Amino acid sequence: MSHHDHSDHHHTDPHHHHHDHEHHEPSAEMPFSEKMAKLLQHWIKHNSDHAVTYQEWAAKSRENGLSDLAERIEQIAEMTQQINEKLSQAQNLVPGKPV
Repeated sequence: MSHHDHSDHHHTDPHHHHHDHEHHEPSAEMPFSEKMAKLLQHWIKHNSDHAVTYQEWAAKSRENGLSDLAERIEQIAEMTQQINEKLSQAQNLVPGKPV
């Protein structure tokens, strides 16, 4: 995983999109299973943050008379949560993970 900033996200909303984490690869000296556990945890948190934002913008879309758009964004939020379920299942497959 290479470092990148969030300029490629193309956020057009007026809120500031803060991430409380760095986007860099965990230490090369870290055991692979620990690295995977940390990456999966990071991805779940990252997706959850986005799902919240999607729900907020779905509500704003609905308030502005764009119910079809709101419905689609709500579907995207649900899909994001489904991805997190798969990531959580993947976490359970990491050998030596804390129980």
